[in-house]
Amino acid sequence: MNRFSLLTFAAVLTLAGCKKDDNSPTTIPAKDYVQQGKWKVTLLQEDSRNETATFAGYEFQFLSNGQVTAVHSSAPTGSGTWSTRSSDDDNTPHFTLSFGNTAPFQELNDDWHVVEQTSTSLKLTDVSGGNGGTDYLNLEKL
Repeated sequence: MNRFSLLTFAAVLTLAGCKKDDNSPTTIPAKDYVQQGKWKVTLLQEDSRNETATFAGYEFQFLSNGQVTAVHSSAPTGSGTWSTRSSDDDNTPHFTLSFGNTAPFQELNDDWHVVEQTSTSLKLTDVSGGNGGTDYLNLEKL
């Protein structure tokens, strides 16, 4: 092997070693954000139906043990679980809510994709499996 070929080979190996790892885990600050204070639903849209008014007046509290509670002064309260994870298939942060079959909270049950996250706002989306429509859920800190 001549000296030029050896240098070219070394350069290729060096550049290959600098490639970004596309499977690196995605950080999910939403996990820390939602545990601070109370939150409200500012948008729930299922396909083209706006369901936001269903959750008017509810305050959601996300506890560090994975529990979530929804409290309203004059409506039924709800409780369920929440979690975050980085997706294996698309490397997108996920925010999962599960309230069981309790109305109206079952509308929030989903494995949501985190579209935007700040310390005071969480914007989520999900493409429905059945009809391919897109659902949106926005939460804001009170």
